[in-house]
Amino acid sequence: MMEQTKADVDFNAIKLKKFDYGMKFGLGFQFGLGPVHIFAQGDYSFGLLNLNDSGTGSDIKNTVIGASAGVLLGFK
Repeated sequence: MMEQTKADVDFNAIKLKKFDYGMKFGLGFQFGLGPVHIFAQGDYSFGLLNLNDSGTGSDIKNTVIGASAGVLLGFK
């Protein structure tokens, strides 16, 4: 078993910005079978800011791809 360690990240020492904002796009569907509904969805998120604060010219940006699926039960 691997030993886990906890370390604090010093954003000033590695020259990364702490704040970001971005956009998110998603697509999904839902299919109903009486009181039971099945759904699936996917999304893509990306940061709009360059997080690199070192001045070297290379871009560092956040990117996230997500997916989910499930069953919704409707009770009255």
